[in-house]
Amino acid sequence: MTALKSQTMSHEAGIGKVERNPVANIWLAALTIILALFATCTLVLVAWPILAWIGAKFGG
Repeated sequence: MTALKSQTMSHEAGIGKVERNPVANIWLAALTIILALFATCTLVLVAWPILAWIGAKFGG
């Protein structure tokens, strides 16, 4: 029981020591922005004709 407890505590202590590479942070931020812009543009391009069709069909 003591060995298991010490392993768990040493594992939990090691979690906080992991540091990400600063260049990886920049790439992650850039890819996140690109993905967000792509998703936004895709939703706009898909939703715009649908909303126009709904407006034409039910709006009179």
